[in-house]
Amino acid sequence: MQEQVNKDVYRFITLYPNYEKKFELYQQVLLSKDLPEHDLLKGDVATIVEIIEKDNITGYCLEIFDSNGDTLKVIIVNESDIEEVKPHSIVNYRALQPH
Repeated sequence: MQEQVNKDVYRFITLYPNYEKKFELYQQVLLSKDLPEHDLLKGDVATIVEIIEKDNITGYCLEIFDSNGDTLKVIIVNESDIEEVKPHSIVNYRALQPH
């Protein structure tokens, strides 16, 4: 769904009926566990780019960026795989492991 903000700008809206979201679209989150299949570690920062609802299960499409802001990966995880970034947290960058 989209709504017109002004004559040149549209805002796209995703509707989730009767759903109390624990996380918001475009919210930064931390991985709550290692995801070795994606070469990601607990504590890595990601951004929610889509919320997926199916059969009463909530999933999240996450985008992972490097320190330059370039996309490294886009993955889908369960709600239990992510946690909120705590206020006043320190972001720690790590080197990617070569394959």
